[in-house]
Formats: sequence, structure tokens, C-alpha cells
Amino acid sequence: MKTAKTSFAIILITSLFFLWGFALNLNPILIPHLKKACQLSDAQSAFIDSASYIAYFLLAIPAGKFMNRFGYKGGIILGLLLFAFGAFLFYPAAATRSYAFFLSALFIIASGLAYWEKILLQKHIKSIWRLRKLNCSK
Repeated sequence: MKTAKTSFAIILITSLFFLWGFALNLNPILIPHLKKACQLSDAQSAFIDSASYIAYFLLAIPAGKFMNRFGYKGGIILGLLLFAFGAFLFYPAAATRSYAFFLSALFIIASGLAYWEKILLQKHIKSIWRLRKLNCSK
């Protein structure tokens, strides 16, 4: 029973890393298509990448506070919900061809990714500190 839970956790975390990488590498592919569909200038198309990085900047501290209150599992679930909500917003954004709508959807997707990154990196950093304490105590 314990190995089944461990296997599920490893599969879940691996799939999160896949989604994380996929979403971050999707922006450079979207830029020329959104530029053509929404008749964007070069300055406007630069904001497509910026929407993702602004979300990372703004949500790092709230993600940490959320995780301290609700734990790793709650943070992963909230990140998944934000990611899914942002992805579902792409359909109405494509139907209306609204630049602001696309930016909002990308910001929401990046918000979910920011939660995942905070959770996964904080868990990794805690593991490193534990290893360092073991090495220092010898």
C-alpha cells in the first residue's frame, strides 16, 4: 500500500514538472500567432512574456504564505486550479480575439505555475538544509 502511494506521488510530481515546462515553453510559440491574430505591435507582443514573469514576481510571497497555512497539498491543488482556469480562459479569449483577455489568461496560468514552483523549490530547499545539518554534525 505504501509503495502505491509513493508511486502515485512521484507520478504526480513528474507530471507537474512536465506541465510546468510545457506552459513556460508555450509563450515563445504563442507570440507570433497572437501578434498576427490580434494585430499587435512589437511592444505589445513583449508583454506576452512579461505577463508570466510578473505573475511569478507578484505571487511568490502569497504562495509561500498560502503554503504555510494550508500545506503542500493545498498549494499544489490551488496551483492546479489556477492553471486549469487560465487554460480554460483561452477558449473565450480566442473567440473574442481580445489581447487583454489573452494576457489575463496567461497571467492566471503563470500564477498556478508560481504556486507549484514555490512549493517544489521550498520542499527541495528544506531537503538540502536537512542534508547539510547531517554533514555538519559528523
